[in-house]
Amino acid sequence: GGARDDLRDLDAPMRPLVEDGIPSDPNSWSVRKLKNVLTAAGVDHAHCVEKGELVNLTLKGGFDCVEASGVYDRNVTRDREALRRARLARAQEVLERRRELESDIAVRQTRLDQLRQREENRQAAIGPT
Repeated sequence: GGARDDLRDLDAPMRPLVEDGIPSDPNSWSVRKLKNVLTAAGVDHAHCVEKGELVNLTLKGGFDCVEASGVYDRNVTRDREALRRARLARAQEVLERRRELESDIAVRQTRLDQLRQREENRQAAIGPT
């Protein structure tokens, strides 16, 4: 009970959200972020059908939603950075493999050129037929 129940009260007054001293507009957030923020703040949103309902609950959630929004944003940033690092590592692996293959092709091309030269020399030694 207590304060948590007030957060879920649709008649509760709406308070502007402020993150790090900067006003934050939940209308600009994705539905995914709204749902994650509400869940993290302990606000039930299962009954919401429209994005506007999620926004209203977020505004009523006040500080808990601001805190959850910051956590969500940090997690998204962390996940994006991890994905970027993984993609970069994979690109480096692909580049290294390409270099290995190009080196292998160069070695094989050199060997093929040697074999062709050897065959030309053999044909020249035999003379015209």
